[in-house]
Amino acid sequence: MKGKYFTSLLLLLFFPFLLSAHGKRELVWVLDAGHGGKDVGCEGAKFREKDITLSITKEVARLLRLNKPGIRVLLTRDKDEYITLDERCQKANRANADLFLSIHVNYAPNNLLLQGTETFYASTRKGDDAVLQAARMRNS
Repeated sequence: MKGKYFTSLLLLLFFPFLLSAHGKRELVWVLDAGHGGKDVGCEGAKFREKDITLSITKEVARLLRLNKPGIRVLLTRDKDEYITLDERCQKANRANADLFLSIHVNYAPNNLLLQGTETFYASTRKGDDAVLQAARMRNS
């Protein structure tokens, strides 16, 4: 299960990179581990969303730093702390981010159709094209 979600996440992560032309300057990507601190997100018997998203986000950041030297990776949080949505957006804006990716994991114990990963991203590069492509991917 972990490999399936991680593969999906990596595909979504690299999708915006394919849409934007890489110039001479370093790209800045802000990765946001959903929830944190007092905001646990969804909870199962043995897990909390805030812990899973932090783990996934740190691993994606590690892989990007290792394999994509033209991308500077910043995290909105690197420990279990509460950060408001506004503060997360401010961090991305201050960094002049080319990509803001917020990672979430869904779980509904009474409805197995309502679980899985959910990834939100915003990009200033070719925004309309990126939104259209994402909509096409979602509907296919």
